[in-house]
Amino acid sequence: VSRILDIVNWGIAGKVSLDRFATVALLTYDFAQHRLEYSNAAHHPLLINRAGNKTFETLDTEGIPIGLEKKTKYNQINTVLQPDDIVVLYTDGIIEAMNDRGEQYSFETLQQVILSNCDLPPEKLKKAIIEDMNSFVGKAKQHDDQTFLLMKVDG
Repeated sequence: VSRILDIVNWGIAGKVSLDRFATVALLTYDFAQHRLEYSNAAHHPLLINRAGNKTFETLDTEGIPIGLEKKTKYNQINTVLQPDDIVVLYTDGIIEAMNDRGEQYSFETLQQVILSNCDLPPEKLKKAIIEDMNSFVGKAKQHDDQTFLLMKVDG
């Protein structure tokens, strides 16, 4: 996975202006071995809810945004997932979503809603996260994209 980021970075570095950059997260998952490979270019860490002990783990790799330096080499982290583990990729628009008092939704709130609803199937968990965030934000104007991807390992 990290090699893919290296190649993409090499291909676009020097072709974009320094004020235009992107953070990137990339993962692959082997369904047979339950093995996940993760790499990122200055994106938020990958969030994993470990079903066995109801705890959270984050996976992160060092790296600058993609396209800034041609010779940047990205790292990757590997882990094995267990049945009912939940994996979440998210943009900062989720954890930085603000209500009309200027308070942020926060990483901790995202974790709490996942933990409170971790027994739900993925589609219902997705809806629970969206409803919780929308309830928190209320009528405040959205200031950033709000994207997340979640995956739950079959039990």
